[in-house]
Amino acid sequence: MNTRKLKTSLLALAAALCVVACNSDKFVIDGYLAGIPDQDVYLCSQPASGEYVMLDTVRMKDGHFRFKGKMEYNDYRFITFQDVAGEIPLYIDNSKMELVGEFAHLDSVKVTGSDAMDYFNTILAQEAANGQYRADQIRAFRAAQQTGDTAALNVIYEESIEHDEAYARKIFEMAEKRPEDLLSLVMMINCIAYINPDQLAAYYEKVPSNIKTHPRMGTFDSYLHKNVIQMSKGYTAPAFTLYPVLAAGDTLTLATLKDKVGVLYVTNPEETELNERMYAELHKAKEKGAEVIVAFVFLDGKVPAGMKKYLEERGIADFKTGQADQEFFKSYVCPSSRAIFIGKDGKFLGTALTPEEAEAIISTL
Repeated sequence: MNTRKLKTSLLALAAALCVVACNSDKFVIDGYLAGIPDQDVYLCSQPASGEYVMLDTVRMKDGHFRFKGKMEYNDYRFITFQDVAGEIPLYIDNSKMELVGEFAHLDSVKVTGSDAMDYFNTILAQEAANGQYRADQIRAFRAAQQTGDTAALNVIYEESIEHDEAYARKIFEMAEKRPEDLLSLVMMINCIAYINPDQLAAYYEKVPSNIKTHPRMGTFDSYLHKNVIQMSKGYTAPAFTLYPVLAAGDTLTLATLKDKVGVLYVTNPEETELNERMYAELHKAKEKGAEVIVAFVFLDGKVPAGMKKYLEERGIADFKTGQADQEFFKSYVCPSSRAIFIGKDGKFLGTALTPEEAEAIISTL
């Protein structure tokens, strides 16, 4: 090869590489829809108000249209049409996407070439399966109610709780791998009750600020800080008051734990299986010198008869006990049963939603 040809080849290669590099931070959407007349097609965003915001317009020709642009981060987009109703929801990144389908079946349009869209479809599949499970459980619950089958109602309740916990963990595991994704944070909103606040705080620290303040998130950032982040390891425990569950019992406050490592276990007495295992772990904490307080939650707000017997039968008569009311939950947000560990300095040592998590924290005391 002569020098001139070599230079020409190198220039061609450089140009090709430049095209790839220059387009690596841009998106292209090539759409192919059958059964729709030529018309304008719109690429829109949809803010929290629910109204479309038109971002770009192109003309469809023989079912084909193309959008080009740049995404600062993965986000929702919607394709709508000038003369006909309907939309194609997208979750896009800077990639080359192909959209193929029929206008009569917009819900079946296939989108390929986008990692973000693949993630979106995976989430949608999870949501669909979860929604079907919930619908089936509701039907079963209503049927059991009509027949007065208390045993079946209890089984359905326990199965639903287990399912919700497992589903939340699955979503959280997916979100942890993609903290920079808006979709991850959106999905986390419905999982907070079952995610350990320490793990959630660690995940949230990795979320970019522009995602935290995205219009779709509304006031979630401030809510999360107030109700979850400030309940995580290292933050100062707020004051609390727990009222007696026994006639001769004492009112308990944060001062009860002064100069002691404390464990505040918030639970409903009806959480039979979980409580049995957690009580065993709490005994281990007490053996290590921790002050254990069980904060009971009663669904009707009233202390039931027989609490003394309950405490004795479960071997926790030596624990301090109290009743948590609505004021308590303004400071201690506990959407599910949990053991909250507080250090001698008054700061959270960690939170355990499971006996395994409690065991891990107790081993460090």
